[in-house]
Amino acid sequence: MTLSIIIPMYNEEKYIAECLNSIKRQSFADYEVIVVNDGSTDNSEEACKEVIKGDSRFMIVSTKNFGQSHARNEGLKLSSGEYVYFLDADDYLYDDNLGNIMKDVSRYAPDVSVFSYYFLAGQNSHLEKIDKKRIMQTLAEFQEIYKEKKGAWTPGRNIFKRSFLLENGIYYDESLSACEDFDFNMKACFSAKTFFQSNDILFCYRHGREGSLSTKKGKKFYMDTFITFCKWHGRLNRYKEIQNTISNIYYGEMCNVFCENLLDREMKDVLGKTKKVLRTVSGKKRKVLACLCQISVSAAKHAYVRRKKLKKGLV
Repeated sequence: MTLSIIIPMYNEEKYIAECLNSIKRQSFADYEVIVVNDGSTDNSEEACKEVIKGDSRFMIVSTKNFGQSHARNEGLKLSSGEYVYFLDADDYLYDDNLGNIMKDVSRYAPDVSVFSYYFLAGQNSHLEKIDKKRIMQTLAEFQEIYKEKKGAWTPGRNIFKRSFLLENGIYYDESLSACEDFDFNMKACFSAKTFFQSNDILFCYRHGREGSLSTKKGKKFYMDTFITFCKWHGRLNRYKEIQNTISNIYYGEMCNVFCENLLDREMKDVLGKTKKVLRTVSGKKRKVLACLCQISVSAAKHAYVRRKKLKKGLV
């Protein structure tokens, strides 16, 4: 078996058929598909069964609702392919590209592979394209692909060597409600010996749809984001492209906390302990607010809110 495709599924009856059919239409056929039903309460499983009936390459595993990370880990444990691919149930493979992609993956046998993809946001879409195919030996060479990319950490753009993940104990952190993809990617990238990037388009990433995790941000989401970015920020001193990217994302999420009035004592404590991430933020206005945050998180919030009001002509 060359490839194991792992699909975590929770209440995706609207999208799961499109996802599975995008796999079935590939001319490449040496794969298994493990759909992990994470306690869905809608008709996701029935919709899934309708598409895969009679095809022994597909299997459904049902669990309680422990979350997407647990579902991915369960799929990884059950997988038998030489390579592993995590595809979300609301995303889908692009065209008939999997065969060409797997030829390259099998040829170069990298620990981590990354591909171009379409970023879909409502009625808008654009191609996040990698310039050319390259095999690399270091994260220093590989880091450019993370530079300010939308959906940079989404699992659907990566294919991993399964033995590499298992031998290095690389699994999703099931305690995280945010940044679990980034955390998984960093664990993989810091352990990998070979990387492959390709301009071939692998999948279409559906972002920000109603009901998705990215539209349900709350206090724990933000705190997990800040803590996870801080955990990796210091280790990324040699990898400025990634470090700068997470600093700018941190800044944006901090501003969201200010706007949503989530700055209670617990949030202040988390921001106070993780604010060093802001030291590598880019842009003059961002740098001013970042410097102020180093002195006082409350003062930074006050300055940010006042600046927003000035823009709207409210003061």
